[in-house]
Amino acid sequence: MFKLSRVLPFVVVALLALHTHAASAQKTYNFPARDFQGCNLLIGKITFNPDGTGFWEATTSSDRSYGTMGVTITARSSGHTALVVLPQWFSPRMATPAHYPWTKSFVYDRSIYNDIAGGTDAYACTMN
Repeated sequence: MFKLSRVLPFVVVALLALHTHAASAQKTYNFPARDFQGCNLLIGKITFNPDGTGFWEATTSSDRSYGTMGVTITARSSGHTALVVLPQWFSPRMATPAHYPWTKSFVYDRSIYNDIAGGTDAYACTMN
């Protein structure tokens, strides 16, 4: 269980690059590798499908004994208006030096699909 008192006061927000796959009509955002005070995003990707479903996949690791990474993603329009804020997701509990796969399926209001032009992501690292 996560205790707010153990959440590090370190959150990063970044703009995501959009890649559209014409054959599958998916909008995919790739995340660069990042280090968050002991929690590491090695690779990450989120995909929005036109039917209102999506999928998050990433690989994480921890530089400390134990850690958990949380991410919140906001899909935005070309004018940077927030279209949807997805719920915060947490990685598996990590221990050094292993790499951990992290996946999450989600649904969103498919009526906003055509307006999705980018997004922002925010991360937090919890030592537990």
